[in-house]
Amino acid sequence: MPTYGVKPTRIEKSKQNCYISDYQFIPSQKGRQLVMWRQYTYAQDHNKRRYYCSKQKMGCKARLKLGIDGSIESVGGIHAHPPPVYVKTPSGNMVRVS
Repeated sequence: MPTYGVKPTRIEKSKQNCYISDYQFIPSQKGRQLVMWRQYTYAQDHNKRRYYCSKQKMGCKARLKLGIDGSIESVGGIHAHPPPVYVKTPSGNMVRVS
């Protein structure tokens, strides 16, 4: 099975030993909040700070955890699929294509 994305490594760390990276919250097609980070989307787990890849039902094991301050605290797993395709509308909303 091919793997996509980058291996989970500690890239940039803040003084609090957290990941520093840009991510954004986007609405899902079902109206829930997804985290979009490095072109992949993550759905919220029962724990409010943990997120799993939105393709988990297809067997993807990628996860991330947000810290109390909102920074990405940890990342695990490698995506088993290409990232979903989103486009930004003129109003600034992200819309999934296909």
